[in-house]
Amino acid sequence: MLNEKLAYHFTSVDTAVKYILPNNTIMMNNFNKVNDPKESKDWPFNFYSITSDQGRNFSKTLFSKARTYLNEHIFMTCFKVEEEEQYLDDYTQNRAFFDMRMWNEYGDKHKGVMLAFDFDLLESAYSDTGELMYSGPVRYTYDLTNIDWFQPIKKWEGGYFEFFFF
Repeated sequence: MLNEKLAYHFTSVDTAVKYILPNNTIMMNNFNKVNDPKESKDWPFNFYSITSDQGRNFSKTLFSKARTYLNEHIFMTCFKVEEEEQYLDDYTQNRAFFDMRMWNEYGDKHKGVMLAFDFDLLESAYSDTGELMYSGPVRYTYDLTNIDWFQPIKKWEGGYFEFFFF
């Protein structure tokens, strides 16, 4: 397994024992149920139109309704992904099991477990869902000029493995 890319899932012992291990499933939550302070906060997004100024006329009420709808209908699950070079040295602090933020936010405040999955097997396990999915690293930024707002949302042929964001 040392030549494989690994995806680590932090969770509580209770969730791992009752749901993940016996059922071979990973629970997904909508944005209203996440506990990460950055993921659950209200972000100052606004609607814009590519072809006209119509997007600038959306009211705050409409935006609030859209955000509420998206928070209820977009589901996600979180993994930390390691490349091979990160785990050749078992004691480097870049390893997933040293990530104190992940242990705090997802690993039941440092009392939970971290499950390791073969990235490619996990990805292929979800390939038959037929759902519209996005996967990739999470980047927090306050410089909104660096975000590719028009990055296409793609339907994964290989499934999902990390975060679901639009």
